[in-house]
Amino acid sequence: MNLTIPVLLMLSLTMIVWVALYATRIPWFVRSKIDVEKASSFEKLNALGPPEQAQNIANNFKNLFEAPIVFYVISILMITTLGANNFDVIMGYSYVGMRAIHSLIQCTYNRVMHRFIAYLISSFALMAMLVSAFLSAI
Repeated sequence: MNLTIPVLLMLSLTMIVWVALYATRIPWFVRSKIDVEKASSFEKLNALGPPEQAQNIANNFKNLFEAPIVFYVISILMITTLGANNFDVIMGYSYVGMRAIHSLIQCTYNRVMHRFIAYLISSFALMAMLVSAFLSAI
């Protein structure tokens, strides 16, 4: 077992949310006849009043470039130099699974406490991976 599949799944999740972002934002621009030049920054875009679901998806997409960076770095270290044991792979799948649940919640009904629970569990999986990587490195 290795972490290649969880990394590819995490990248796929990011691409799926990216497509959802386009699928909600572009039709809104077209329907509203908004000049895209008026949306040259997040602040200006938000001032135009995008639909809540489109904004939730955009926030989730941005979030997929925050903590997941740690997942990618740990996974690449384990894949290339440290080696990953079954625990690491299980934590990798757990992390990606909980991030997928987090994304699904945020991109649909966006209940904060549900989203937080998924995020918290994913954080514990990521921390476990970091500790395991550290222990493998020493």
